[in-house]
Amino acid sequence: MNLREKLIQYKNITIQLITSAENEDYDSLDKLLANRQNIMDEIDNITYSKEEFLRLCRELDILVLNQKLIKVTKEKKATILKNIDELKTSKSANKSYNKRFSVDSVFFNKKI
Repeated sequence: MNLREKLIQYKNITIQLITSAENEDYDSLDKLLANRQNIMDEIDNITYSKEEFLRLCRELDILVLNQKLIKVTKEKKATILKNIDELKTSKSANKSYNKRFSVDSVFFNKKI
């Protein structure tokens, strides 16, 4: 295959990655990233000039798509980290309340 076909495949997988990340379909991300890496490895084995590569990347808007993928993943990562922090806070609050009540209940049981 030639460089153009491989870059088109790369572009299509990048679009699928963006869609999966936006739809929070995290199960398919590993497979798509592995496919994308395989295509990058195949591109490395093709002989091409730097100018040809840059021209095709601009023509296919690959750089724009990569920036969009980075942006979407950063946003999703921030959202997930925020949710994790909220869960940690909630968990620690629940532990504190549960300790207080469990100690009091043991105290009452010993007295009876």
